[in-house]
Amino acid sequence: MRKIKVLWFTNTPSGASKILSHTNFFGGWLNSLEKELAKSKSIDLSICFYYKKQINCISANNVTYFPIKRKILSNKFLLVCSNIFNYSDDNRELIELKKIVEIVNPDIIHIHGTEENFGLLTNSISNTPIIISIQGLLNPCLEMYYNGIPKFYSIFYEPIRNFLFFSSTFWNFRSFRKKSLRELKILKNTRYITGRTKFDKSVTRLLAPNSVYFENNEILRDAFYKNKFPNTKIKGSIKVVSIISNGHYKGLETLVKSFYYLKRNTDLKISWNVIGLSKSDSYVKFTFNYLGISLKNSEIKFLGRKKPKEILNIFNLSDVYCQSSHIENSSNSLCEAMISGIPIIASFAGGTSSLFNDKSEGLLYQSGDSFSLAGCLMQINTNYENAISKAKLAKNRAISRHDKKTISENLINIYNEIIKK
Repeated sequence: MRKIKVLWFTNTPSGASKILSHTNFFGGWLNSLEKELAKSKSIDLSICFYYKKQINCISANNVTYFPIKRKILSNKFLLVCSNIFNYSDDNRELIELKKIVEIVNPDIIHIHGTEENFGLLTNSISNTPIIISIQGLLNPCLEMYYNGIPKFYSIFYEPIRNFLFFSSTFWNFRSFRKKSLRELKILKNTRYITGRTKFDKSVTRLLAPNSVYFENNEILRDAFYKNKFPNTKIKGSIKVVSIISNGHYKGLETLVKSFYYLKRNTDLKISWNVIGLSKSDSYVKFTFNYLGISLKNSEIKFLGRKKPKEILNIFNLSDVYCQSSHIENSSNSLCEAMISGIPIIASFAGGTSSLFNDKSEGLLYQSGDSFSLAGCLMQINTNYENAISKAKLAKNRAISRHDKKTISENLINIYNEIIKK
């Protein structure tokens, strides 16, 4: 039986990370999906991604990798120009992307995400079907960018050096807006889309009205599947953990305010660990400056980036996982928390309500409402056994949703259906 030749375009090196000694904390679910597809006897998989160096194609683990050198990754001047003048290398890079398509000659192209310029291939390739997986949707994120901290305060409270060195929220917003405009072009001409939540389905029905939508979930990182949550909670205290990346709409200010509401108004002994951010990060400093709270004396611990097993250990020493974002599609961190068995609280934003049922499997609070978040934590502390019962139901849902075999087989079926069309 002839194998289906599949060409992926990805925002990270995926399975090539170890080969290239690339420190990659993002896209772990993509690596997991890659491993499952590579096992299939019906799939011949190739993966293309941008890289900082010029490297020839690599074959390993039944996958062929095509790194493309990206000038902007190794040229600070181009990076600055990109921020100031909205400089884009899309046209030149598209030529390189099409060369890879010619080399692989795939039966189907699968582009993971709309954040990069890979999706512009939909405008220039007509003889090979292209499907795009929705990861984060930039345009809804752009709309919520200043939802937590207003634009005026974002500019006013940020150090002038960030502006001068083109690392400020202002410059980041300009870059984000440029990518959002490109996303509109990509989705307008996309024929096939795969997503996971009601949120991404509804948004793509608006921005890609002529596309066919397929539902397919994501495979999580291996470490989280077999975890047995130990429940080490001590009466009268609660240990909270969150995973937050750098992003103005990630809701760090909601988290910080909730923490101090509880500290000042209750006798509850609360500790809060934040994975993904460090005290030295400008987003953290800026948020505390805006709130008028001393970061130096803060009891919130910022642990920086962690590997899967380290994250799992922190989960197992905590009592509840909290998501604070003002906008999300389907947070992989939240899904990993669910499948690990820890009780969950999440902001009612984007696709989060598609992941678990409010009140029966966890607790949802209105995005940005720090009082409600504090109330949810008190509720969990008051009846923790009930929270554990909900967490078990949430874990069962996550186990079913993220079944590796089901997801990989479903994706292959989607490929076959599109190719037949």
